[in-house]
Amino acid sequence: MTTSRTASDPLTLLTLLIVVLAVVAASTGLFWPSEAPLSTTTSIWDKSVALYGRGLYRLDTLFVGAGARGTDAVTLGLALPFLIAALILRHRGARHGSLLLSGALAWFLYVYASLALGAVTHNEAFLVYVALFSASLFALALALREAHSVLAALDFGRLPRRGLAALLIGSGL
Repeated sequence: MTTSRTASDPLTLLTLLIVVLAVVAASTGLFWPSEAPLSTTTSIWDKSVALYGRGLYRLDTLFVGAGARGTDAVTLGLALPFLIAALILRHRGARHGSLLLSGALAWFLYVYASLALGAVTHNEAFLVYVALFSASLFALALALREAHSVLAALDFGRLPRRGLAALLIGSGL
């Protein structure tokens, strides 16, 4: 689509909501103040497990807590700027804007669906995770509907196919 969008269309509003909530969620995960020593607990399989012990992820295992903080850093440093850039391109009428926006929204859907559905221990940001999961799901559906019309207008007959087919067959073998 080459027409420019208004700032009040549902996809833009949902995307802006995602930006605000993701800044809150990722910042909380990275900068939650509480330093505590690492502790251990016993799992349901009677194994000793090291807990992360710090911040929002203090009740998660060391592996999960460190991974969640890393995901928060990637969200703040890479995914949010990418989402904002994709939204700007979409508003400027760039044909690939809705495709890029779909990809960025897929990141947010994956991350916050994981967090809302139990990838980390339920914590103080749980309701923010659920809101982000919901907003990302509906925004991605709208973006994919828009991207479909962009893809339908493209001429795929001129794209190279033999090299890609050889790569996929070779990878499969």
